[in-house]
Amino acid sequence: CLHVPMSLSFIYNLIILIPPSLSLSSHSSSSQSSFDVSTFSLSQETNCYSCASSSYLHRWDELLHHYFPPKNFTDLCWYPSPSSIATVPCSSACFTLVENVHIFGNADRVDRGVMRGCIDRLLLFGLDEDVRERFDSYQRRGRICRETDRKIIKLYALNHEDESVLLCACTGPHCNSQDMRGVSNGFTPSLYPYFILILFLLL
Repeated sequence: CLHVPMSLSFIYNLIILIPPSLSLSSHSSSSQSSFDVSTFSLSQETNCYSCASSSYLHRWDELLHHYFPPKNFTDLCWYPSPSSIATVPCSSACFTLVENVHIFGNADRVDRGVMRGCIDRLLLFGLDEDVRERFDSYQRRGRICRETDRKIIKLYALNHEDESVLLCACTGPHCNSQDMRGVSNGFTPSLYPYFILILFLLL
């Protein structure tokens, strides 16, 4: 069930289980993790994991007109590794996208899906300038994760009951490798702001 009420203790346990790579911003000054959201550019090319969880296969006949195809369709995309997930060259930022995917069939259902890749190879027609400016307004460096409305990024609607998605971006070799199973099993994207608030209160 996607909208199961959650206790504070559950969210606290989820915070403990989620690795540091899921934090809103990195305090590290390492050049591999630095991310300039105002330009989405790197001085040299790197590699990003490229995959989508199997739930996207049910809707790919629609998505192929909007998205670049990932290298892999597999549920291993929730926790990628070099042995299981292919990579793509990238001269901008790597991304990880988590959203609810409505699956139509004999028994309609909503699955959670994750997609990873290079942000310049997410949408076939590219990101709008106002979307880049929106990221610029965050004024963050390092890995960032933001809940946002899919319509702002011009993502194809996969669940009309919930327009919010969780989008993470970073730079560096295979930097979009964070394990997202905690997000998959724990809470819907619409609850993400409350998770962040509690995280800040605990720090």
